[in-house]
Amino acid sequence: MLAQPYKSRGMRQSPPCFLLSSKGKHLSVMALPPRGPNGMRPIPPGLGTFGLCDGLITPRGKAMRCGSVVVHIKIPPSERPYSDHHAYCLFFTKGLCGKCIGRCPVKAITKSGHDKVTCRDYIRPLVADYARSHYGIEAQHYGCGLCQTGVPCESKIPTEDDVQ
Repeated sequence: MLAQPYKSRGMRQSPPCFLLSSKGKHLSVMALPPRGPNGMRPIPPGLGTFGLCDGLITPRGKAMRCGSVVVHIKIPPSERPYSDHHAYCLFFTKGLCGKCIGRCPVKAITKSGHDKVTCRDYIRPLVADYARSHYGIEAQHYGCGLCQTGVPCESKIPTEDDVQ
């Protein structure tokens, strides 16, 4: 659905989950995002920064789901009002907060970060059959989302006042 406007104009495009590696294997870019040579994930262009639980914190917060389509087109870069990929996370910038740690039912979030394998292994058996039968998709790349709700960055970029 997201790719259709690009496809109808003849532009090369693909949902990231369908991208193939140079060896012809599917890349699992959603479950375990690739890291660059410096260990950082790519920053979504102008959308926000990542929190301790790897959620994307936007000006409207991180309690949401978003999708993406990789499109081969030239567009001007979006302005980024931040210079660090963790700039909106109070844990990384000020050593404050970490409320998402206590929200995780399987302790997959610690001060060291987010254990995606533990998170995925917990939620996959709970949602796979439902997602397949109701939406016709294989739910391999979803978390429960509890770490994205009930936290200061749920609906905005948090401030120090939000954790006092």
